[in-house]
Amino acid sequence: MSSSRTVVARCQRSISLPHKSGVGVDGVDAPSVPAQTPASGSSNATAIFYRDRALQAEADANAATLDNVRTRWLRAAKAWGEMATRAEKTAERRSVNEEAKMIAEMMEDD
Repeated sequence: MSSSRTVVARCQRSISLPHKSGVGVDGVDAPSVPAQTPASGSSNATAIFYRDRALQAEADANAATLDNVRTRWLRAAKAWGEMATRAEKTAERRSVNEEAKMIAEMMEDD
């Protein structure tokens, strides 16, 4: 087997893709995929997606039996929560900036 095939074979064994059954290709339970995905161009949808992922990671942490797996899921939940907070702040700043820009344009027209 060539080295590139060996790498692919190793990667395929180490990846646990979610399926309808909830079991990954390697027979290990795969994390469930959230029902909601971000809509294109919508920061609010992105923040909601991040919050959903944080909640799912917390649920996966609670279901984990191994300490290192639980710790990994808790780190993921924290990261998803931080990304959601940043997305919400960005959306708020964008809204304020757009409002200020509209007011400035209205003032110029007068």
